[in-house]
Amino acid sequence: MAENANPTSDSPATPVDAGGIELPASADAHTDAPVPPAPSAADHPESTPPSESSPPTGPAPIPHHGLEPAPPPTPLAEPEPDGPRRRFPFNLLGRARRETTAAPNGDQPQPPTVTDRARKLTHVVLHPAGALLVRIGVHPDQITIAGTVLVFVAAALIGLAHLQLGALLLLFALPFDALDGAVARAMGRTDKFGALLDSASDRYADAAIFAGLGYHFAVLNRLELLLLAFAALMGTHAVSYVRARAEGLGVNVKIGLFTRLERLAMILIMLFVPDLLPIGLVILAIGTNFTSVQRLVYVYRVLKQREG
Repeated sequence: MAENANPTSDSPATPVDAGGIELPASADAHTDAPVPPAPSAADHPESTPPSESSPPTGPAPIPHHGLEPAPPPTPLAEPEPDGPRRRFPFNLLGRARRETTAAPNGDQPQPPTVTDRARKLTHVVLHPAGALLVRIGVHPDQITIAGTVLVFVAAALIGLAHLQLGALLLLFALPFDALDGAVARAMGRTDKFGALLDSASDRYADAAIFAGLGYHFAVLNRLELLLLAFAALMGTHAVSYVRARAEGLGVNVKIGLFTRLERLAMILIMLFVPDLLPIGLVILAIGTNFTSVQRLVYVYRVLKQREG
């Protein structure tokens, strides 16, 4: 007969089934053996799952595909607030073409004048002529005075109604105005008095031509043409004065619809074709005074730009 376990024993009873086979102790059974502590996250950091609430501690890894990372896109230029502007290639009130280069002192750019283009075209002829006159011993001031005398003679012929003859002599005297500068450059000298003499002689020559025309119109009793000639003379001197005064302020202004070469060309056309005198004088009177305003506007803009 099998013995029952002593209930008063210190050791726990081992449960058995009906067949007498011992069963394992239950999980809640009390044992005296020490229980090893559970492994902490510090012991195995690689096995610790990332927390959803904790932010990443470094930059996100960039997958490497064997290529260099693409540079950041270049930001597009912001469009103009009023949209693209269309400008005329040349503004008659003094704005120069956009493709022209700026002046050396930072002023507004100036397009080349007809005189500048003519000087470049005639440089091939004037340069050797100036060198030849230097070898002969001709002084630039002598050429300036000789040209002025020829213009006075031509003006006298115009006043005496010899318009075509006066035009021919005037055409012959025109190169003198360029030869004096060519001789000065060939001599390698910069004469300030020579430049002043040349400028003053040009003013006297302009006045003499219009005086001859005025006398001719007075004899013909054409008061309207006389007044037009006087208006053209005023505009001619205003154009030259604005440039001279601007140079005294440190601004070099050469732009203009009617510079000296254009004025002389119009005068020659009128003298060779006398029927064009009325319309030619109207063009001269308007063009010269407009040019003087054009230069005034340019100088105003430059001075305001310098003042900031």
